[in-house]
Amino acid sequence: MKKQTITISFLFFLSFNLLYGQDTITTYFNRNWKKCDKAFALFYRKAYPDSLGMWIVKDYHMNGQLQMLGKYSDKRLMKQQGIAFFYHYNGNVHQIGQYLDNKMIGYWKEYSTYGQISAEGKKTNDKNDSIWTYYDLDGRLFGKKNYINGKANGVSTWYYESGRVCEILTYKNDKIVSKVNYDENGNIKKVVEKDCNVEFIGGNQNMVLFLEKNLKYPRELELKGKEGIVMFHFIVRKDGTIDHVEFQKSDEPLFNQEAIRVFSLIKKMKPAREHGRLGDGGCTLPIIFRLW
Repeated sequence: MKKQTITISFLFFLSFNLLYGQDTITTYFNRNWKKCDKAFALFYRKAYPDSLGMWIVKDYHMNGQLQMLGKYSDKRLMKQQGIAFFYHYNGNVHQIGQYLDNKMIGYWKEYSTYGQISAEGKKTNDKNDSIWTYYDLDGRLFGKKNYINGKANGVSTWYYESGRVCEILTYKNDKIVSKVNYDENGNIKKVVEKDCNVEFIGGNQNMVLFLEKNLKYPRELELKGKEGIVMFHFIVRKDGTIDHVEFQKSDEPLFNQEAIRVFSLIKKMKPAREHGRLGDGGCTLPIIFRLW
């Protein structure tokens, strides 16, 4: 199955390159996919028409790595159609699925930055609409959750890395009506810590203060009025250690060097807690060089 998917992706990519060149439109976007100047962009888009009147769209990370490959039926790029491929900044597949009139439909698969499947299930009109299966960063089963028209309904079950159940939730129209948590030995927990995302020790506000204190704007680039962003992508393990660090470079080596120096000062972070258990969590940190 994996070989077939790769083949389809390659053929699709190959066919999209046939008419690339003339009538190409280039647009830049920030992290929220709002149009912006190139200096503040994290993504850029190239769009061009094919011989059948469809518009071929290739979205890129600023490092030149493909972020999305798809088709639209209109020049304004409002109606995406057919199969689409989304990619992480490092080239690994992020999502694969289909569109109909700009709505996600059919079976979708999602993958982590490191190539492991992270979720899969059916979508109807952009909404999850079936039992979705979720996986840990290492590919092990994490949980199953049932959706009806985008809302959680029925029983969802979540697991420890060992495969034992850690939490059972019952939903009705997206609201939790019952919840039971278990320890690794199968005993019901009386006290359950709140779930949380990965964050800087002491809170994310401390992260801002940390960057303000330690980041030194390269004098040469400051005099030239240069600005930029360096994106770090990494995993925070359940013990708080930082692993699998990768970064998306800016166009300026001096920004990259300074961002790496400052990031290396961060030794630990608060790990993610989800469904009552600590786990490895992916994290993205932008280090922004901006003149005020």
